[in-house]
Amino acid sequence: MPVATPIWLSGRALRGLSVKVVGRAGDQLRERIDCRGDHLAAVINRPCHLHLCLSRNHRLPTGAERLVIHGARARKMIEHKLSILDAVPAITWVIPAGKMSQSIVLRISAAFLVLSIAACGESATLPVEKGFGSNPTLPEPNPTWIPTVNIAPAKGWPSGGKPAAAPGLSVSAFATGLDHPRWLYVLPNGDVLVAETNAPPKPEDAKGIKGWIMKWLMKDAGAGVPSANRITLLRDNGKGVAETRSPFLEGLNSPFGMTLVGDELYVANSDAVVKFPYREGDLKITAPGVKVTDLPGGPINHHWTKDITANAEGTKLYATVGSNSNVAENGIEAETNRADVLEIDLSTGKFRVFASGLRNPNGLSWQPQTHALWVAVNERDELGSDLVPDYMTAIKDGAFYGNPISF
Repeated sequence: MPVATPIWLSGRALRGLSVKVVGRAGDQLRERIDCRGDHLAAVINRPCHLHLCLSRNHRLPTGAERLVIHGARARKMIEHKLSILDAVPAITWVIPAGKMSQSIVLRISAAFLVLSIAACGESATLPVEKGFGSNPTLPEPNPTWIPTVNIAPAKGWPSGGKPAAAPGLSVSAFATGLDHPRWLYVLPNGDVLVAETNAPPKPEDAKGIKGWIMKWLMKDAGAGVPSANRITLLRDNGKGVAETRSPFLEGLNSPFGMTLVGDELYVANSDAVVKFPYREGDLKITAPGVKVTDLPGGPINHHWTKDITANAEGTKLYATVGSNSNVAENGIEAETNRADVLEIDLSTGKFRVFASGLRNPNGLSWQPQTHALWVAVNERDELGSDLVPDYMTAIKDGAFYGNPISF
């Protein structure tokens, strides 16, 4: 399958590099451009063309349409940077005549990277059902520099629209107009709490070109908005819709998981578990929260959602903490107490690792007959469109489930 990889060259690697200037009719113009010591960016797509980006100081003569550099010289420049490269085809990139600014070059480079991946990237070869069950098909990994992505457009249901229900069931809107709702919790009296939340600031996460592109894709999918940091209470007065809506808790820090233990409501922020006094029927909690324990957060906080649930005795909380990376690329020290389910002692606030190796666990739930604790796990990315299937599993005290060593 095609491979997309960015190559950045500068300094002595470019001295003496000649680039042919080709006119719109395909004829080679007499003018030549020497790259000398300026920066040059390229994106290699095998077997697609290698798209070439000039630095801010380069200029194309009037009438020029594209630049061409033949594969032999290109390979000589980059073979020390990309060992998997096969024979490189001609390098071409259509750009307008005239001087280009650095910011335009960077934007065009990123755009070409995304478009090249879309046009030449790998695609799934297995039917969806092959990834189901207790023994899914796991083909050989097919990594690419940026994973193939297919982002669903972020748009609401049209007026009167709703999901198709299974026979004997019906679906209707319970509440609309919420601000990025991510998690629900139903209180004993039937009130529904919804976490309106998004990622906290993460200045050290997703850096570099790949990170920039992923942030752009997330924004395009509707996930690039600030967090409302709010839990809203929805109450059905008997008509099947949330006729009462109230901001139940505000000023939180990217809240996600919620659970009620007695008369205390526990909330998992992106970096800590806090508790609030709860009284049935109240529409709002105004009392300040009390920190129960810190949770792994920090400037990376790659997987920031933390879910919580309590044991039947109300003495322990269990909290999910996702990994601080895709697969430990930020260093193993950044993964301390991450990719884990933690057990929190409510009498002391201290926690221990209950189960580990769970890349991005969420959705904790107790199986009512066996009383086993189950969790859904989002598996690693960037191994191709057929890998890796996400899964649900019962977790056992002290067990290790593979991440980042295996899947």
